[in-house]
Amino acid sequence: MIGLANAKYDMGDTKEAITNYQKVLEIDDEIPDVYYNLANAQYLVKDVEGAILNYSKALEFNPKKVECFYNLGNSYCNKNDYMEAIQYYLKAIALDPQHDPAFYNLGYAYHRTGQIDQAIKSYYIAIKLNPTSSECHFNLASAYKDNGDDEKALVQYKQALKYDQENVDCIINIAQIHEKQEQYADSYHYYSKALSINTQSKRAEEGMRKVKKIMDEKEMPYIE
Repeated sequence: MIGLANAKYDMGDTKEAITNYQKVLEIDDEIPDVYYNLANAQYLVKDVEGAILNYSKALEFNPKKVECFYNLGNSYCNKNDYMEAIQYYLKAIALDPQHDPAFYNLGYAYHRTGQIDQAIKSYYIAIKLNPTSSECHFNLASAYKDNGDDEKALVQYKQALKYDQENVDCIINIAQIHEKQEQYADSYHYYSKALSINTQSKRAEEGMRKVKKIMDEKEMPYIE
């Protein structure tokens, strides 16, 4: 029956997988992998409370299972309980200091709780472990931006763009920083680039319209 449950999970039939994992546990409630797999399935169907319960149960059998701590962190993030999430990410990292997703999500949780300096440190470690992650560079840039450091934010947004050239949010954020710095030609260029990727972007359209008006008033040349 475990094989059937795993097969259902692998096929994407998550609800049937949950039913079968639960049937297995009715027969034998001391199989740690079943608790872990059941929690994964419950997480996918947004049964966060069920996932937390069964990740915790899996940890009773194997208190050094890194992915249980990591997934508990993710589960608490989904509940917007970022302080609790932080504790689980730290436990995952203590067991595996090379776990870059845990550092990345730890940075996110710190950021959400207003601990910007801690968020920046966590994102930097995540980038050290996974230097080509556009998401890490993007979130580090956002942390710098929220901390009022536009220059460092700009550097990291451009690094994010290097690894994901069609990240419209990233391009718009670059445009906004250039606009704030009164670098209107650069700002216009990035707003235009964002619109070339997503013609429906209201943020890019409004930003470009505003910058264009300023440039026309100042008779400034446009960057192709």
